[in-house]
Amino acid sequence: MPTTPPPPAPRPKSSRDQRLQVLTLRDAGFSYKAISDQLGLSYCQATPRKPKGQPPKLSDEDMDKVIAWISASKDDCRKPYSKVIEELRLEPFAQKRGHSRYEALQKPPTSQE
Repeated sequence: MPTTPPPPAPRPKSSRDQRLQVLTLRDAGFSYKAISDQLGLSYCQATPRKPKGQPPKLSDEDMDKVIAWISASKDDCRKPYSKVIEELRLEPFAQKRGHSRYEALQKPPTSQE
């Protein structure tokens, strides 16, 4: 029976001080290969990584205001985001933070049965 190869080892991470040294040496004109040789880092540790995802369009404070406003009443939580943005005079955003929208269900009428 064939065995599966073990998963690859995680990439080693550089410390904050090592990243600062890399940036300083890069500003001084060193190549990433020379930096990795000088600091004893792997090439992967010496090269920068791109930030992940798009930065948020609203600050945390603005998001807290939006969530508080939406959660304040039943009428507010049923409004579409376009109305929320319009009423709070915010720039359009497409970000959620712990708040989800849903269709309000009607309660069935109560009967004697």
